[in-house]
Amino acid sequence: MNKKSNSKRYLHGFFRFAGIMLLAFSLTACSAQAEKPSSQENGNELLWTPDNNSSANNAGQGLNSSSGGLQQDVNSAFGGLQQDVNSASGGEEKQDTGSGEGQSPANPNDEYFTPPSVDLYDPDGDYSPNFGPETRYRLVIDPGHGGIFSGAVFDGRTEKKLTLRIAEYVRDYLQAHYPEIEVYMTRESDIELDSDLATELEKRAIFAKEKEADIFVSLHLNASDKHDSTGVVVYYSLRENVGAESRKLAQSIQTKLVGLGIRDRGIETRKSNDLFDEEGNVYDYYAVIRHNANRDIPAVIVEHCFIDNNSDATFISDENALKRLAKADAEGIAEYLGIQNEG
Repeated sequence: MNKKSNSKRYLHGFFRFAGIMLLAFSLTACSAQAEKPSSQENGNELLWTPDNNSSANNAGQGLNSSSGGLQQDVNSAFGGLQQDVNSASGGEEKQDTGSGEGQSPANPNDEYFTPPSVDLYDPDGDYSPNFGPETRYRLVIDPGHGGIFSGAVFDGRTEKKLTLRIAEYVRDYLQAHYPEIEVYMTRESDIELDSDLATELEKRAIFAKEKEADIFVSLHLNASDKHDSTGVVVYYSLRENVGAESRKLAQSIQTKLVGLGIRDRGIETRKSNDLFDEEGNVYDYYAVIRHNANRDIPAVIVEHCFIDNNSDATFISDENALKRLAKADAEGIAEYLGIQNEG
């Protein structure tokens, strides 16, 4: 009777031991798979990482921490069971348990973002959008003008250069704080998309359609004949298919920019003088808004301030001023999309 009881006990212990071994092997395999860097899956290279801790790296640390804790629990259970089995057979074996600790990412000192590890002034620098599983929206940022089309020029300030800087800062701020948004730019250096202006402007909308953009935001600086005008205005589409959403986007960005202390000139539409659809409805005056509306993409033009006014020039006077404009643009876009800042 005792031999039968002992045999059953040993057999029961053996099956428990085998089951735990299988569980431990499965968890180890899962942990190894989780540690693979997700940022390389699509062949995309991230341009910069705040404080050298990318979201992918932080996620990996969290996974390692969790898998370490799970492994510790399994090892502890395994050790206890192994001790029981060994005791039943007259032996004893100590088991070492693993442990893992995750690291909390450092908080950036700069309220805007940690500076990129690449020179954003480099017109030849490559840029890859920050794709991720959390992506929900696609945005095209359009730095106004470029190449042979300089835009407004006054007192050493050139619109095409400043709009590119603002656009780069908008992109970087969104990628740092709003991973749900994929960001594309119509240009990433001082180039024109075509030597013919009409074709060039339509190509910007074609680019947005190719990227399946949800919204299109064109960044500009204003100017006036007498150099005495001030303030921010955002233009939106009057077309029925995109007008409502275009207006909401315009108002959201306008509100954020006015919050910086820029004079509020409101949000506006502008009608074409001689362009109508087949039903006689007037088209938008501004080409990038009109061409995007033709492709069912809500678009706006942001005229941040007047490049030729000394008072407004304080809002574009240095890199920190441009960053503040960009942050307002970015938060206005995110608020329109209903996305919370992830810090």
